[in-house]
Amino acid sequence: MPPPLPISNADRARRAAGLMERGQLKPAERLLKDVLKAEPRQFDALLWLGVLHGMRGDDASAARLLAQAAERNPASDAALYNLGQALIRLGRHADAAEALTKAAALAPAAAHVHEKLGDSLRQLGRLEDAARHFASAVELSDQRAGAMLLSSLVEAKRRICDWAGLEALETRLMGLVARGEPAEPLLLSYITDDAALLKRNAVAYATRFLPTLVPPDLATPRF
Repeated sequence: MPPPLPISNADRARRAAGLMERGQLKPAERLLKDVLKAEPRQFDALLWLGVLHGMRGDDASAARLLAQAAERNPASDAALYNLGQALIRLGRHADAAEALTKAAALAPAAAHVHEKLGDSLRQLGRLEDAARHFASAVELSDQRAGAMLLSSLVEAKRRICDWAGLEALETRLMGLVARGEPAEPLLLSYITDDAALLKRNAVAYATRFLPTLVPPDLATPRF
């Protein structure tokens, strides 16, 4: 029987990615650091260790590692996308837009890339470009487009006075809110004065995005 083939550093990095998916971050981190100690520019280890740091909220380290991964493999939309997310969280929107523009060119059918690119462009005041990428994200997502994505598109179109198809988008957004999906609360107040719908959305938004601020008896009527 021939001896078993040695495990490559790429295999070890992918094994660490599997550990991360199961929530085992500490052993994954140890394994990734071992790989980078043996091979400092190993792409998969740079990518996944960058993602791991982002999961922990260490966005500066995440951006540094993911930039190295993107430099190592410029054709990786995953590295560029995750780099863009880290840069957005750091407030470096121009750098984020640059990374995400490259990611969108590599993965033009990836709705999540267009959505994040729209976010960074909106922060830069490039609203027409932002609206175009939000529209691409909605089109690519089809019926899976969520209320927050629709909120972004509706807001961008309103701010640039692009009324084409806006009423249908707003109706679609209110339908998602009625089914329990949270939308941007202030934006929704521009669209409807339905007090019950606005309250439903406020509760859903706070529960999803501000859970530590929501008291457990929020649904209990108070007078």
